Amino acid sequence: MKIFKRFLCFLVLPLLLSGCARQASYEQTKQLYQALEASMVSMTEEERCAAYAEVFDHIAQGSPSEQDKFAQLARQIIDDDDAVFENEEVFDIARDYATVYSRFAAGDRDWGVQGLRIKNTFGKTAQLDFPYWGQMWYSVEMIEVGEQWVTGEFTDPYEGEFGKYLMTVQFHDAEPSMEFMKQYPALTDHTLRIPRVGPDYELTMHIIGNADHGYDVYIGSDEPFWVEEQCSVRSSRLIGTVSVELHFGK
Repeated sequence: MKIFKRFLCFLVLPLLLSGCARQASYEQTKQLYQALEASMVSMTEEERCAAYAEVFDHIAQGSPSEQDKFAQLARQIIDDDDAVFENEEVFDIARDYATVYSRFAAGDRDWGVQGLRIKNTFGKTAQLDFPYWGQMWYSVEMIEVGEQWVTGEFTDPYEGEFGKYLMTVQFHDAEPSMEFMKQYPALTDHTLRIPRVGPDYELTMHIIGNADHGYDVYIGSDEPFWVEEQCSVRSSRLIGTVSVELHFGK
């Protein structure tokens, strides 16, 4: 392990001493990855995560003139469905992976939606932002009173429990983060207020686990609103935000 760390220093030092601001070359980054692959067996999981974070950080700091080579290397390392991206996205993708592996190395495995932010235009719209880390699938639907809706593992007609107008953001095959659950415990009504000229919009949020190994975030109100429905959308980045725009009025 000490030999591997000394080898990392040998590769990284020229980058720190170069005139460029931490701009890594493709060949140096490739050698760093090859050293990681050769030492995998003798490393702990935390050490592997820290080493992958270092490799992805080098890709993120790569020279734009070698963008295509860095993209090819990143795809080789990722080696799954997430490896489908445009070459010009490689530095942003690598930055995401460096962040995730750094959190892994520090023992943080709290995947999923991290919280809820409300962006208000003080007009007829508001945006609900669910920041997340970790790939996921999600859907956005409106549910009308009397329409069948899923509550946990059961399907019942919606009777207006959370208001006459109801939407749901369904996260498929995903766990909510502990941080999100700390802010908004499941099976509990949470009031969301959106300021406007006149009385605030008041929404009720309720989180329920679903039969798709995920969870549903229900948001309802007696005041009319609508959202653009989306079906089984795959998050495009490893770290990002699922945004839903609420339009108030009919």
